[in-house]
Amino acid sequence: MKREKMTGNPASPQMARAINDRLALDLLVEHGRLSAPQLRELTGLSRPSIADLIERLQEGGLVKQVGESGKKRRGPNAKVYGLVADYVHVAGVDLRGGTIHVALADLGGAIVAESRRTINPDHTLASLIRRAVADAVRKLDREVSALHTVVVAAPGFINQNTAELLPGYEFPGWDAELLPGLIDALDVPIAFENEADLAGTAELHHGAGAGRRDLAVLWLDRSVGASVILDGALRHGASGGSGEVGKLALPGAHLPAPGRASGGFHSLVSSEAVLALAADHGVETGPVAEVVARACEADDMASTSFVDALAARIALGALGLVAVVDPGLIVMSGDIGRAGASVLADRVAAHLSTLDATVTDIVPSTLPDNPVVTGAVLSALHIARDDVFGSSSRLAAAYGEEAEAAAAAESGAEAAG
Repeated sequence: MKREKMTGNPASPQMARAINDRLALDLLVEHGRLSAPQLRELTGLSRPSIADLIERLQEGGLVKQVGESGKKRRGPNAKVYGLVADYVHVAGVDLRGGTIHVALADLGGAIVAESRRTINPDHTLASLIRRAVADAVRKLDREVSALHTVVVAAPGFINQNTAELLPGYEFPGWDAELLPGLIDALDVPIAFENEADLAGTAELHHGAGAGRRDLAVLWLDRSVGASVILDGALRHGASGGSGEVGKLALPGAHLPAPGRASGGFHSLVSSEAVLALAADHGVETGPVAEVVARACEADDMASTSFVDALAARIALGALGLVAVVDPGLIVMSGDIGRAGASVLADRVAAHLSTLDATVTDIVPSTLPDNPVVTGAVLSALHIARDDVFGSSSRLAAAYGEEAEAAAAAESGAEAAG
């Protein structure tokens, strides 16, 4: 396609260098270790530009030499560079299952410490989260205040402005006082994100959605929801409610009440509803993940009919996602989706195919670890890297192709010289 001539003022040399620095840092995050020749090949920049870039990043404390590459020969081997990973640390916090799970990551994304604490109603939720975070940070011989960002997973639909849950989730300690309480307790930047959206972030980067631009993650747990990812970006919607499929008024479900986490699709496939469905089919109950996993592995009539009935219900919610956003891929996550694995996913796909002709892959989550805390860490890292490296989205929005052209022209001129 023919490119139109660009107009407007070109980016300044300072801005071009900032863009190149961000590109190099992102490449070091992706690859871990790179030599100057590898950086030149991956960026297309000239030798002098890469030399200046490495010097700037070393002086800024973000990059250091981590070794040498190449066989021993006459002359020096190529120096290999990597991020100074402990430049900053971030934390992801998950509150499901009556336990606070905290994971700390360094700037490179490696999990460097974890902690868990039981939620005790005798203490405020803010103080318990603070203690759990402190437990993890203590393993690094650091203070909580040294963290760059903490992302806390919300167990349901959250008002992004007030950090309040939609009424009806009845999560102990989650109220309007939590955010100011956490700010006072931690004294670090804090962000809240819906658990389903965090699971979607994890699947996009490290799970079944890796390499896909469009997908949805169907969250089947104590609460029910979905994350919607289009063109590689998580979509929150105008109020943060994108993907709230639990509200869908579906056949066989009570109509959802305004402002309540009940009725609709939620009343068909939440943990409580799934256990009731299992009992109706004569399946022995227990923790929902164990019930679903056991039924999917069994071949008796009761288990088979239960799994098929559950899949039929889930397919109704999947149809809502397909009809509205056509994601091409739906990843089933949460305790129920993960426990059902490919057996449940395949049955959902079979039921969905009878309802809609759109080609949609239905797969279970492939993440080996907690998808919510993984997504919380990834979200915190995104915030930290944009702050420390320079915001890629802001640079792109402000300068776009003109900045890229200026950077290319600079490197080309240096190469010619």
